[in-house]
Amino acid sequence: MRPDSYAGGSPRPPAAPVLAVLALGTAVLGTSELGVSGLIPAISADLNVSAGAAGALVAVYAVAVALAGPVLTAVLGCLPRRRVLIAALGTLAAGNGATAAAPGFPALLAARALTGAAAAVYVAIALTVATGLAGSARRGRAIAVVFGGVTVSTVLGVPAATALGSVVGWRAVYGVLTIASAGALVAAVRVVPEPAAGSSPPLPAPVRTLTRPRLLATFTVNAVITAGYYTASTYLVVLLTRQTGLSTAAASAVLLTNGIAATAGNLAGGVAADRHPQHTMIVAAALVAASLGVVPLVMTDSILTWLVTLVLATAFPAFSTAAQLAVSQQAGSAADVAAAVNISVFNTGIAGGSAVGGLILHRAGFTGVNLLGAALVLAGLAGALLAVRWSRDPVSVEPVSVEPVLEPAPVAVRVAYGDDRPAALDVWREANSARGRPPDAQRIARVRAKLAAPDALLLIACAGTKVLGILLAEPGRGQDGQGPRLDGLCHISMVFVHPDHWGRRVGELLIGYLADQAGSHGYLRLQLWTGADNDRALRLYRRVGFVPSGRISQTDSGAAIVQFVRSAAS
Repeated sequence: MRPDSYAGGSPRPPAAPVLAVLALGTAVLGTSELGVSGLIPAISADLNVSAGAAGALVAVYAVAVALAGPVLTAVLGCLPRRRVLIAALGTLAAGNGATAAAPGFPALLAARALTGAAAAVYVAIALTVATGLAGSARRGRAIAVVFGGVTVSTVLGVPAATALGSVVGWRAVYGVLTIASAGALVAAVRVVPEPAAGSSPPLPAPVRTLTRPRLLATFTVNAVITAGYYTASTYLVVLLTRQTGLSTAAASAVLLTNGIAATAGNLAGGVAADRHPQHTMIVAAALVAASLGVVPLVMTDSILTWLVTLVLATAFPAFSTAAQLAVSQQAGSAADVAAAVNISVFNTGIAGGSAVGGLILHRAGFTGVNLLGAALVLAGLAGALLAVRWSRDPVSVEPVSVEPVLEPAPVAVRVAYGDDRPAALDVWREANSARGRPPDAQRIARVRAKLAAPDALLLIACAGTKVLGILLAEPGRGQDGQGPRLDGLCHISMVFVHPDHWGRRVGELLIGYLADQAGSHGYLRLQLWTGADNDRALRLYRRVGFVPSGRISQTDSGAAIVQFVRSAAS
């Protein structure tokens, strides 16, 4: 079974309708989570509790997200993702309904905890389903769409909930959210595809994956940078009204424009992350740190403060989107649980940063809060830079699929047939796109012609019917490939592996097969060229017996390339 197969053997469905439904779900849960803050006075009066006690509704939701989300996602990992997604939406609707009908404060707390746990599971599964549907080259954009639902809830949902609550009461607000949750549930049932028969990996594999040092480092970076951002941003309204001197209406206008900027930053971060997720994290975090550091210098000027907060509001969502993509890529088959843990990490950073900011605000004022936030973000940025230095290939990870199988099909190598060429071209295109080099129409046409050349030998590595990697071999020629054919020399012109299967030694299998079978095709020696700075390829070719010939050349763009050779019989 192919990881991207669906019920009835249908191919991967169009992603746009599914992403829209997933974003609808995050918009509803975002409004449910954040909208309670504006309703606390009404809840306090209705249930005869203090405003401080009513504030526990925010805390219990956050605790449920942080603790229950990863545990439930791991426990439910043996079930199909679509089923878990729909169950989470149903629980979210039930939690909102229980909130609206709560007879007292304890029941309301329980309803909020239930809603928080369901929301954490939903977001984790939605992110994994979205990235699986989008394909390797568009996963960042898929994450941005799902996160965009939360951004929309911040810009539109929360103000609407607050305004509606002031007119018809807080229970009516959660009644409306119950209906909206049910609508998202119905839409998910109709639109989210049914996976093909199969089951997810057993629980121990994802849990072990979460202990990888690089993934733990990414979690830590995310927590520290998020804490730094919320150390200062939690008190933005207070800064605008007390320090900058804006009216409440003007501060609200600033928040609205910041919400629009956050939406743009989220989408831009998704596009950039599809090319370089960790580089996007670094650039966005640097902008956050710089903005926080500049705030103390301009906070008495309303226009400059507004401009700086716009940069801040744009940069942090871009960081969050890229960080989630990095986690998804590094976690591989444990993407569900890793997403839930990352959501927990973000919530921990939010809670920790807000608490620390409150303590510092009373002692060092707005200058101290923003400088501390900048320092924390810089510390996280240093960690992100170390992570990039640690591994120069941020996208070489385990595959992430919509519905992984229990036992992957064995990888086999064979000579390609004519009808294998479209799949081979897709592998080449996906691999180049994942490396940040999406091919244009001219390159695609040129490679299509090479794959169909009569004297070319095309090998494919496949698992079942899915093509994982390709190798194209051609007769070797003199004069840098332009001269006459040289007897017995085989030139390997391309080796590409689909990015979903990097790290599985598919390239080794392809080259090993060619070396074993080269004699039957009249070849005695193998040669290839590769980039002088392509450390991953250099390690691969040395591992399978190639040695440098000493020849160095340049591509048309001026990049240095080196030649490797080996005997077909070795």
